Amino acid sequence: MPMAPGIALIAVAAAAPLALVTTTKGAVTFGGAAAPAVPFTLTAGQTLDLAADASVVLLYQGKAFQLTGPRKVDPATLASPAADPAAGALEDLFSRQVSTAVAGASRAAAVALARPVPGTAVLDLHQVRWSCGGCGVVPVEVRTLRGGAVLWSGSGEDHVDYAGPALSPGPHVLRVGTADFSFLVPATDERARAEAARQTLAGIADPSVAAGVWFATGLYTEGLYALDAAVSANPKYAELRAVYAAKAGVEP
Repeated sequence: MPMAPGIALIAVAAAAPLALVTTTKGAVTFGGAAAPAVPFTLTAGQTLDLAADASVVLLYQGKAFQLTGPRKVDPATLASPAADPAAGALEDLFSRQVSTAVAGASRAAAVALARPVPGTAVLDLHQVRWSCGGCGVVPVEVRTLRGGAVLWSGSGEDHVDYAGPALSPGPHVLRVGTADFSFLVPATDERARAEAARQTLAGIADPSVAAGVWFATGLYTEGLYALDAAVSANPKYAELRAVYAAKAGVEP
């Protein structure tokens, strides 16, 4: 479920928002009206109303939550994350009074990110893949959400393999050309559970099982990476990959 690219204005007041909504799908209302374009923030006392066909991804206290309707979403009622070095990165970011606009909106709007799945948790970043209507070679950067420090940079025409350092738990920004996309590296405890799942899957040859397990745990990018490898070995899995990519809201 990708974050819709384009102009995004985040107006942050002195009172720190609780959460950053990165993805909405289906009928989502906010303050009695249709939810605004993502990303947008939820402050204390604000809720989202999700219809039966709706889902959202939000970042709260350094973790990503994927929630489905029908329900009302109040970030304050979500389970607080365990202590982690990156926990609170969003709170630190939003505690400053800033107003940020994504630059180059006309060009950013043409970028469709396929790997990683934007607005979701990413266990390990292996490859960045996108389409942008023949925009040629574009620069790619991985940045910290807080402070915007560049952790790695590369370039490519429609993909580039990530060759940077292991990413610390917490929210990050992936910049492709002038388009910014958010993703979150899971906290240490979540990573341990995911690694246990990886060990179990190591002995299973059927890629559909791996994809199903990763998608069930909300790690869409891991599932699609597994299917990418399967397609490289045997093109017959291309149709299966297309099905799962559609579930994630990205291109195969």
